[in-house]
Amino acid sequence: AAWRPRAFDAATMIIADGTLERGGLTLGLVGDSGWAAKVDVDQPGEFRAVVRAPHPGIYQLVLANHLRAGSLRNRLSLMRVLTVSNGS
Repeated sequence: AAWRPRAFDAATMIIADGTLERGGLTLGLVGDSGWAAKVDVDQPGEFRAVVRAPHPGIYQLVLANHLRAGSLRNRLSLMRVLTVSNGS
């Protein structure tokens, strides 16, 4: 899944909560040169993934598969994705 590109500043965090049953996912921000910031979730269970832009700019929020070699199966429940600014 990919959201429309938008401006991010260094005070803004993206937080995703969910449960991974199998496989894995990557949550991150993609800029002109590729992944600018990302976090991989590959351990089964509940998770909270948090990413922050490394510097102010235009980024696309992306949720991608992160599968281990030899596996094509992925199963997860994404409960919410939030954009939070800490006000700094």
